[in-house]
Amino acid sequence: MKPEVDILCPGHAAPARRPSRRGFSLIELLVVIGVVSLLIGLLLPAVARGRDQARTTNCMSNLRQVGLVLTAYVSDHDQRLPLVEEPLWRRGQTPNWDADPTDKLASPNSFLNVMAPYLDGGEVMVCPSALLGYPRSHFAMTYRLASANNRNGVTQTIDKLFAANGQVHYDYSLKYLNGRRYELMHVDGSVLPPKLAEGAGPYYLARDFIDRDDQGNFVKPHRDNFNQLFLDMHVESLSQSDSLTYP
Repeated sequence: MKPEVDILCPGHAAPARRPSRRGFSLIELLVVIGVVSLLIGLLLPAVARGRDQARTTNCMSNLRQVGLVLTAYVSDHDQRLPLVEEPLWRRGQTPNWDADPTDKLASPNSFLNVMAPYLDGGEVMVCPSALLGYPRSHFAMTYRLASANNRNGVTQTIDKLFAANGQVHYDYSLKYLNGRRYELMHVDGSVLPPKLAEGAGPYYLARDFIDRDDQGNFVKPHRDNFNQLFLDMHVESLSQSDSLTYP
């Protein structure tokens, strides 16, 4: 019996051959995975740095807005800064991280309440990289302010700047938001007794809260830096400050 032979009809082309299919080999797959992993490893630090820089810029913008609203307040109040008492500070005790600076009854003199007519909401008082803030359940304030009761919870008003002997209280100089007249004068603590000096000085009107680790080392919200609003209303990103303390 003769084998069957395909006979092509005139005008009909031979059927096309299908290309053979071959998947990735294990080695090729491992190479691709390795290249992708390498690219991700190179890109992630750059993405993280970009994200951190964006948050730093956002935080500095917040503090500049704080400077603007303080300037507006001073203009409306006979060139005097507001008197601010933050509920964070308790007399002779540790900071109260559960305090609520938006509570108008409990904390009528908090920055958020005193400056409410000048603030378009309170979002400007929250740093996107904040490590500390209060209340702990939902941050409403993540900046340390030069409030009248800063450091020890005791409210210090403008008349407490000078002692009876005429010396200037060094500790008092950190409490700018105590109703004092706005002027570029600060306490120079590098001399004894301390004295008033011209200029914005190294101290802050507002700055990021600074955390600390188990060894007591400062931990800052923007990698190794924190942002600070000075008395002349300019903002800087700093790694150290003459008045840097916890928090």
